[in-house]
Amino acid sequence: MNKWYITKLVFSVITGNGNHTPQFEEQIRLIEARSFNEAFLKARLIGGREEDAFITEEFNPVKWQFIDVCELTPIEDFTDGMSLHSRLFEVEESRSYIDYIHHRAEVIAAQIEPQAVVA
Repeated sequence: MNKWYITKLVFSVITGNGNHTPQFEEQIRLIEARSFNEAFLKARLIGGREEDAFITEEFNPVKWQFIDVCELTPIEDFTDGMSLHSRLFEVEESRSYIDYIHHRAEVIAAQIEPQAVVA
């Protein structure tokens, strides 16, 4: 019987010759597998398959390099509102971060279709 797992894949994003502030992308993925070992290997395969290299419109090379799987958590039971991922971190400018979060919420809210009002 298969189980579900939450995994975090980490990628390095290198633009041009890499002479810039290091960039990383963390991706949270849902994996279905028979065991923890299979889920880990499957997550690594997914990460490796998604490595990419391309040229931007400005002719800058970009390389998306898979680093590794850094989290793998089994999901025992799906429940409404369950926590799938959390991260505690510090920022220098709390007001900027809070403003950014409110902005992202507004962008999401703008995509919601108005619901019909039931009288």
